Formats: sequence, C-alpha cells, structure tokens
Amino acid sequence: MTSDFSRILKRIVSDSYENYKYDAEFEALLQKEHLRFEQFAAGSMLIHCQNPIYCICILVDGLCCTEKYNIHGRLLTSENIGPVEFFGLFEAVHPLPLYQHEVSVRCVTSCTCLKIPVQRYLKELNSSIDALQVSLQALSKFVYRILLQNDGLILNNARCNILLKLLECCEGKPFPYLLPMKKEELAQTLNISLRTLYRKLDAMYAEGLISTRRGKILITQEQYGKITAALQKELQNETADNS
Repeated sequence: MTSDFSRILKRIVSDSYENYKYDAEFEALLQKEHLRFEQFAAGSMLIHCQNPIYCICILVDGLCCTEKYNIHGRLLTSENIGPVEFFGLFEAVHPLPLYQHEVSVRCVTSCTCLKIPVQRYLKELNSSIDALQVSLQALSKFVYRILLQNDGLILNNARCNILLKLLECCEGKPFPYLLPMKKEELAQTLNISLRTLYRKLDAMYAEGLISTRRGKILITQEQYGKITAALQKELQNETADNS
C-alpha cells in the first residue's frame, strides 16, 4: 500500500467530483493504484442488503437512497443521499464484524462510485493516519445523518434542513465558498420541492445569509457565521414552540 492510496481518499473528500473529473494527474493516481470510477444508471442497485461486503463503495457523484424491509414487510426508504458517502465502511470496521451490508442502496439519479476492495481498504487504515482521518470523518458524517433523519423536530423544518446542509457543505472549505450542486440537486437531497427551496432561499438572500454567483449559492466567511447563528435561533424557537 502506498501514500498514493491515501492521497486519492483525501482528494475525494476535499473536492467536488466535478472539480477533478477530468484531472489527468488524479487519473494517473487511480491507474497507479488499479482503481477506476464506475458509472451506474438511475434506478440501478449499488448494494444489495445482506450481500457480503467485498468493497467499500464511495459515492462521488449523483444521488442514491437506502432501502430495507421492516419486520412487517414494509419497504423503508431513506431520504436522498448525496456525495461524498462511504457505503460498507460502518459494517467493515464494526467491533463485532457484520460481514454483510445491512441495507440496500439504490441510485435515484445516475451515479459515479469508486469501489475499493474491503481488505485493501482496511490494510490502509492500519498503516496511514491520513486514511484513518478520512474514514473517521466519513463515519462521523454517517452518524450525523442517521441522527438527523431520526430527529423529527429538524426534519419537519425545511429552513433548518437547508441551513444545516449549507453548513455541512462549507465545512473545511476555503471562503468564499461556491456550492457546487445545482438547486435541483439540493432540493432532491433535502427531499423538499423545488418551489419550497426557492422560497426559503429567497428569504435567506434577503437576510444576507447567502449570496449568488452564476446562478449558484455563494457563502462568505461572514455569512457562514450568520448561518450558524440563524440555525441556533431556529432550533431554539422550535424547542420553545414544542415545550
């Protein structure tokens, strides 16, 4: 295992896939490690529940969702999941190995993924601090998303959802930050209508929480602080209303 493997992981989580899709240097790194991106059509399955874990599947482009049947035979589907997401990592590093995927993952849109053999990935974790750090961040994001999905208070508030997503996208990025995803993709990720998204964003533009550039959302460092304060205020108001 080489440092190039960790460089690939760091690059994937630090940049939007669009920023390096045609980067010759990055493609050379992938070839050196005998890795390649794979394309999946909308509606296809990335992962089947209870299948053995052969690879860590990293979603770098597109939207997907998880599916699982409950004990009553009802299909439970998650909200849409966008990049960057590591599927199979939680099960692979679990202290009591599960050895199989606990949910199915279906492509909502066309998706691009990088699949890394699980034993190769785990070997890198034992030899690279960089790979370990990337994996911890990925697991932290996964746990945060699960907690968010089960927080009815937040999920019932579209404004909170948008503010949280903006903060998540900005994390660790230099300012001013231009959100790479289109508004249609943002609405799909948050499971809200495009009309609702535009209405909420218009209010945020008026409040000075966000700006726009070439039709995309732009966030300055000052606005990042304002978004954080606005989210805290929203949550406090929701708590007060429900107490």
